[in-house]
Amino acid sequence: MKQNRFRVGVDTGGTFTDLIVIVEDGRIHRRKFLSTPDDFSRGIIEALGSVLADEGLSGDGISGFVHGTTVATNAVLEATGPKVGLLTTEGFTDVLEIGRGRWGGDIHDLLWVKPPPLVPRQHRLPLTERIDAKGSILVPLDPAEVRKRLREFDAAGVHTVAVCLLNAYANPSTSDWSDRLPRPNFRT
Repeated sequence: MKQNRFRVGVDTGGTFTDLIVIVEDGRIHRRKFLSTPDDFSRGIIEALGSVLADEGLSGDGISGFVHGTTVATNAVLEATGPKVGLLTTEGFTDVLEIGRGRWGGDIHDLLWVKPPPLVPRQHRLPLTERIDAKGSILVPLDPAEVRKRLREFDAAGVHTVAVCLLNAYANPSTSDWSDRLPRPNFRT
């Protein structure tokens, strides 16, 4: 018997995980499951296993899998996530906080208060590197400096790090620099 091919879509939220399975013969299966905040992947696997068993499908038939989540968005909005650090080009550690304009507020509201930055100042660390707007590396990134900054984050209890290097998008070779570094041993 020929295995039906199907696509899977999952949206993981803090409370519920929504799953949809679209089978090549046109059948659509939608389910809502409780999320598993201790390990969101466990909830996804359990939800998918349940649907596949109920519908007589096998994991071998998966032809596509997409995943979205509101967990990170909610953590940012509610300020409930882990301590976050930001590595950025030297001289640009405050750009995200300074910003331009007054996002989210009415420009005529004299009582508008700018929200706090997503990453506090003490968790924004510079890296000595520079890429110009055309992608040419003017000052190469020093892996030893990155390791030093990661150790500083670890000592400060920072367990999540974002990297935002000026003009990195313009040079494809910069997109994989982190693969050449040892993984930090962050405690969870």
